[in-house]
Amino acid sequence: MAYCAFGDVQKLFVNISFTGTTPVTEADITDVHIPQADAFIDGRLRRYYATPVTHSGDLGLMRLVSMNLTAAQPNDQANARRHREWGERLLQQVIDGELTLRAERLAVADAGKVTEPLVLVTSEY
Repeated sequence: MAYCAFGDVQKLFVNISFTGTTPVTEADITDVHIPQADAFIDGRLRRYYATPVTHSGDLGLMRLVSMNLTAAQPNDQANARRHREWGERLLQQVIDGELTLRAERLAVADAGKVTEPLVLVTSEY
């Protein structure tokens, strides 16, 4: 299940149409760019949530992230950066817990964070 559809992405391209003869086609967006964006989303979230995210209350946020990450791919430099940064910022806010999903958060260790001093214990035999 894709997080967004071609029509969602098309809304981000004002005055641009994708046809079978344009450099980027509707099929490119549907068959390549959306799946790539969704794979990136799931890759970033799978450590924290069961993916793909399927809770109906989360799909609007997932659609927004996917739309922006997808729109960053076939876009000019300025717009690509804006869409990519917005999509990645939203995704990072989900990971950091600033934006919460209704899906159950997985129990994970805080990788790379030392919360207690480490003590090496050796035993003599």
